[in-house]
Amino acid sequence: FGDNADRALLKRHYSNEKRIEEAVKKTIQELNLQEDIQDTSSLFARNQWPRMASVFARNLAELLDVTPTEKLSAYSDNNNGQPDKQEAGNGVEQKAATKEGKEEIAYGRYKRGDKLSPNITSFEQLDSLYRRLARAIPVKVEAMTREQDLAIAPLNFRPFDEERDDVRKLKPTKLFFTDNGITFGYGDQQLTVTERSKVQKRDFPDFKMCILDNSGSMAYNLNNEHDSQGKPVNVGNTSFIPWGDNSKYHYALLGFYGIENFLQAQGIAQYIGHGLSLFSSSTRYQESDFRDIQRLRKLAFTSQCFQNHHHHVLFQEYFL
Repeated sequence: FGDNADRALLKRHYSNEKRIEEAVKKTIQELNLQEDIQDTSSLFARNQWPRMASVFARNLAELLDVTPTEKLSAYSDNNNGQPDKQEAGNGVEQKAATKEGKEEIAYGRYKRGDKLSPNITSFEQLDSLYRRLARAIPVKVEAMTREQDLAIAPLNFRPFDEERDDVRKLKPTKLFFTDNGITFGYGDQQLTVTERSKVQKRDFPDFKMCILDNSGSMAYNLNNEHDSQGKPVNVGNTSFIPWGDNSKYHYALLGFYGIENFLQAQGIAQYIGHGLSLFSSSTRYQESDFRDIQRLRKLAFTSQCFQNHHHHVLFQEYFL
């Protein structure tokens, strides 16, 4: 398409491969386009875009260096190249637009034993999977309080001493006869009770802190099994979760996400501060509010316990 100037500009990019020319010709035919089209308004008909995208993707997919392993369109199509009115329901782009959709994609691939999808970042997939896998872990805490003694009533009275007693606390109805005449009574030996009062507005503290061990031992399973070279073995499925779904760090992450899931379900997470500390030979720490909690989740996926294994390459590439 285009005029002679456009063709001259693009000509140096033409490969003149037969398979490319056939794919382009087939696409033009299925979309009922003219080869020397001048009026391009038909290409901007929004209601036809799903069909155009389906035809284009199907005919040009074989030209890709790496064949897609997933369906990239949220629409199915029949043998005539026409999109079905009903969405297929497994489109990556459609589901990846929502939190629930991402969790469904990640969980489905994990259960099937698939690898991480190339169409969504590794962090998004692992973050979505752990949100799905982690059960809410109830957190029971007592509200922070302050104690003080409150005077209820005096057990007895003595004569008021104007030099050391508070005149506001004398008892006018109690009279004492002393060498200096008549004076008022003053409460002595107070009966007190201990009163506890909250120093915060909510039952839950204003800050939540999680501490995770990310030392080398966390790369092993719960029995610390390893081969003759000391490398972890029997750490579970590593197809989707690189460190394995039977490693100690996997269970640590389930705990981390489980606490967060509980706080979100209780409507608390949005109103408190969050902190995460990873300790090993060195300690790394970050804190944030709920709006920026992704930083803490990314920190949780940068464990130093995998630096001696191939998993660390993934951390460096996607998370750091």
